[in-house]
Amino acid sequence: MGKPFDAGYYRQVLYREIPNSPRNRRRLAEVLRHRVGGRLLEVGCAEGGFLNLAASHFDVEGIDVSAYAVRAVQERYGLRAAVADIEKDRLERGPYDVIVAFNVLEHLADPTAAVARLFDALKAGGLMIGSVPNNGGLMGRPATFIANRLDRTHRSTFPPAAWRARFEAAGFAPIRFFGELNLGRNRNLFIRRPAWKQAAFALVFVCEKPLPGLP
Repeated sequence: MGKPFDAGYYRQVLYREIPNSPRNRRRLAEVLRHRVGGRLLEVGCAEGGFLNLAASHFDVEGIDVSAYAVRAVQERYGLRAAVADIEKDRLERGPYDVIVAFNVLEHLADPTAAVARLFDALKAGGLMIGSVPNNGGLMGRPATFIANRLDRTHRSTFPPAAWRARFEAAGFAPIRFFGELNLGRNRNLFIRRPAWKQAAFALVFVCEKPLPGLP
């Protein structure tokens, strides 16, 4: 996933996180709409704000390419976290009920292969939920252009149809999209009406791994 993300990356104005932020709480509420309990893996857990909230509802663990981020999760919250790169490292096959990957896939050179690894790491009937820039629509395209200039670690910012194709190729079904509007670093709104395609800065995906025997 490119160069390691050190403390300086997470301390930038763009990424400085409030652990119990409205954005983290809203994202957790979305996960809980679909699943409660079981094992949850956060890919790209950063400094652990979301993971710590999720620990009240799930058996959680996180992975990140950043040794700094993993150490922060362990020292601040006492949660399980490990250094891992989903572009290169294998994940255990099939232990997770939920995988979350907020603002992660856009940093990968080969998100198609990474999505396939995440599919394999889920139990049948498991859920993958996360977000990527919405490189489409009146607001999404210019927002993505600006974000790509501000954060040069962005490597894969596709339109929604291209993400859907990648999720389908991995085997996910059904696949649901809606929009996320960021209101500063730590606040957001979800947009579920069709207007999200034009108005949202980010695309939120909710993907399920089918049970055996289901199409």
